[in-house]
Amino acid sequence: MANLFGNATFSGGVPRAMLSRAAWLVRQGHQVDIYFQNLGPSLAPFEVSGVKVWPVPGGPLCRRGAAKNRYWLNATLIRRRLAKHHERAPFGVVDLHDGGLFQAFRKVRNLPKAFTIHSSAMLNPEPRPARIKQYNTRNELLTAAGVDLLLPVSHYVFSSFVERGHGAKGRVVYNCVPEDVRPNAERPQGRPLTLMFAARYAHNKGFDTVLEALETIATPERFHIKAFGEGPYADEYRKQARRSGLDGVVSIGANISDRSKLLDEYATADAFLLPTRYEAFSVALLEAYGLGLPAVTTTIPPNLELSSPTRLMFEPGNASGLARVLNSMLEEADLLAHERRRALEVAEQFRADRVFPSLLAAYRELHT
Repeated sequence: MANLFGNATFSGGVPRAMLSRAAWLVRQGHQVDIYFQNLGPSLAPFEVSGVKVWPVPGGPLCRRGAAKNRYWLNATLIRRRLAKHHERAPFGVVDLHDGGLFQAFRKVRNLPKAFTIHSSAMLNPEPRPARIKQYNTRNELLTAAGVDLLLPVSHYVFSSFVERGHGAKGRVVYNCVPEDVRPNAERPQGRPLTLMFAARYAHNKGFDTVLEALETIATPERFHIKAFGEGPYADEYRKQARRSGLDGVVSIGANISDRSKLLDEYATADAFLLPTRYEAFSVALLEAYGLGLPAVTTTIPPNLELSSPTRLMFEPGNASGLARVLNSMLEEADLLAHERRRALEVAEQFRADRVFPSLLAAYRELHT
């Protein structure tokens, strides 16, 4: 498996999903290596959950290229590292978890290639520089045309590729609830309800909707909103919270890269908060369900592919709809208990042993 930009702690969405897949395959007796571009301090190869991990150094040139959305050198370095190991101990399949990698892998003829599609620029409605969206779309379509197998993580993600004639290559393989996620004990009542947000402070994640909703409800002090992340809107959200007198209700913290600390924070929450305007298929939402956390989230298509509509869902960007959800959490004593049971039922459908046999079958089909 290869990813253009990795995370050595595997705490991010795509790295966590990659590790979950790789670790499950290792438990079935297979060998899996993960390669990723490391743009930070140099890291030695290491092993986690039985998976060999190869951080590929980037250096100043790769960092400058990535800043300009140019990944040829980054992809070439990953391909060279993987090819060197492939010569000594051949791999059956290479699974590219980033479309930009295909720039360097397109001429590799002797290795079956899969492309796991975690998200698609073609579907993303968020405002972004047009040239970057066009560049990423071109990469996705070139990769789809050139690889042997497409592995979209949801039918929603797959839809844009089907429309462009790549349906026959595709096998939808969902992400799973990570193995280190187990249900938390139910929290005692009679205190502020703690809702946890763990995502980027970016427009598409919708944290502004949370602040607008809290401004309209009668008793915002009955909630404690704990947010963790990084991104361009962090300072703006802090200023908005202060202007609205929500300092004692909302805490906007930094990103938590330490996996154990992140899970500790989840253990303090009554519900998970994902007010996203756009998502492909959220690993964070799967984690929340696996922890037994009711999810206050939006009715976007990939969320509804994961779960049927719930009382805690609202239309993206609709602050009054979120305010109604928050008020119902205060007024209906059994709502969170009901949604907790529902969350655990959904999570069981996305455990590794349920979703990854289809991944192994797709690899075998490709290898043979």
